[in-house]
Amino acid sequence: MLNKMSRRLVIRALVVVLFAAYAAQIYSPLRLAGDTSVYLCDATDLSEGRGFRDDHLPPGYPRVLAVMDLMGLGSSGGFVAFNLICMGAGLVCMSTILRRDFGLSKRETNTICLLSCLSWMWVQLVTFPLSDLLFFALSSMVLAMLSLSKERSPLQAALYVAAAAVLATAAFFVRTIGAALFVAVALAVLQMNGVRSFVGRRAAIILLSIGVGVAACLGFALRDRIASPWYAGALSYLTRMRNPLNTTQEISLWRIGEVGELLQNVSSTAFAPTTPTLPIESISPSVLVTLQLRAVRLAVGSVAVALVLAGLWRRRREFSPIEAYLLAYVAILLIWPFDDTRFFAPVLPLLFAFAWLGLRSLELQPLKLRRFAVSYCVVFCLFGAVAFGDSLRVTYFDRQRPWRECSDWLSDYPSWLTAFDRYGGVRPRTIHSSLRPEQVVPR
Repeated sequence: MLNKMSRRLVIRALVVVLFAAYAAQIYSPLRLAGDTSVYLCDATDLSEGRGFRDDHLPPGYPRVLAVMDLMGLGSSGGFVAFNLICMGAGLVCMSTILRRDFGLSKRETNTICLLSCLSWMWVQLVTFPLSDLLFFALSSMVLAMLSLSKERSPLQAALYVAAAAVLATAAFFVRTIGAALFVAVALAVLQMNGVRSFVGRRAAIILLSIGVGVAACLGFALRDRIASPWYAGALSYLTRMRNPLNTTQEISLWRIGEVGELLQNVSSTAFAPTTPTLPIESISPSVLVTLQLRAVRLAVGSVAVALVLAGLWRRRREFSPIEAYLLAYVAILLIWPFDDTRFFAPVLPLLFAFAWLGLRSLELQPLKLRRFAVSYCVVFCLFGAVAFGDSLRVTYFDRQRPWRECSDWLSDYPSWLTAFDRYGGVRPRTIHSSLRPEQVVPR
C-alpha cells in the first residue's frame, strides 16, 4: 500500500512540475527552426489580405496563425499557449486510445503520456510555431473518434466515422502526411457492423490493401494537383533516378536513427560545437560526443524498431485503424527524402505503446521487466529534465540565443526578419555596422 501511495505521489508531483514548466514557456522569446520563418511570412500575407502565395507548405497551419494574428494572439506567447492546448487535447485523446484499443492500465497510460511530455523533442516543439503539435492533436482526435465508433449503433458509428473523416481532412491540410489518416478512416468504414455483414475481416484487409495501392499510384501520378509544387518536386527522384531503392535504403537508416534519437531522449546535435575548433587537426570533445550519439542512436533505433514490430505482430489479429495509420505514416516517411527527428513527434505515444507491447511479448520475468521499465523511465525523465532546464534558461536568462543562432541567415531575407520582429523575436536594439567612433562636428 505504501509503495502504491508513493508512486501516486511521485506521478502527481511530476504532473504538477511538468504543468508549471510548460506554462513557464509562455514567456519564451520567438524561436525559429525548420519552416517557422515561412509559416510566419504566410500568416502575415493572409492576415494582411494578400492571400496564400506559398508553393512550399500546406495552407492549413498558416491560416491558423493568421487567425491568431487577427485575434491579437500573434506572438510567441500566443503560439506557445496554442501548442500547449494542442498537446493537452492530443494527450486526452491518446489516453482514450491506449485504454480502449491497447487495453493498457491507467498506470501504463499515464506513464506513456508523461514520457511523451518529457521528450526533448516535445520540449522544443512547444516553443516553436510549427505544425507538429497541431497535427498531433488532430490525428489523435481522428483515432479517438474511430475508437469510439466501435460497438456503437450503425447511426452512431457513422457519425463518429464522419467526424473522423472531417478531422482527417483538416489534418491533411495541416500536414500532407495526414493522408495516412484516410487509410485509418477507410478501414474503420470496412469494419462497421453494417459493412462487416457483407465483407469479412480478411476480405476487408485485402480490399484496403488494394485500395491503398491504387490510391498511392493515383496520388503519385497526380501529386502536382494534390500536394504543393515543392512537395511534389521533392518526390521526383522516384522517376528520375535509375535505382530509387538506393535512396530508400538510405532514408530507412535516417528513420531508424530518428526513432532511436527520440527513444534515447538525447538529441544527436545536443553537443554540436557552435564555433570552429583550432587547430584543424584536433577534434573537440563536443564533436566526439556528437559522433558517438549519432552512432548510438542507430543501435537504439534498431532495438526500438524491433520492439515496435513485435508489438504490431502481437496485435496482428486485432488489426485496427491505429495500425493502419501508423503503417501508412511510416510508409510515407520512407519515400520522403529528408531527415528530421520531429517527423516522428506526432506518433511518439504510439511508438511507446507498441514498443511496450513488444517488450511484454518477450515473456520476461515480471521482476526483471519491471526493473528495466523503471530504470528506463528514470533515465528518460532525467534527460527530459535537462532539456527542460536548457529551454527555461533560454526563456528567462538567455533570451537573445535564438537571435544568435539564426542572425547569420535571417538578415539575408528581409521578409523573414520582418516576421521575426513582428511576432515577438528578441534581438539587440541597436546593431552597429561600424566600429568607428562617432564624428564630432565642431561649431
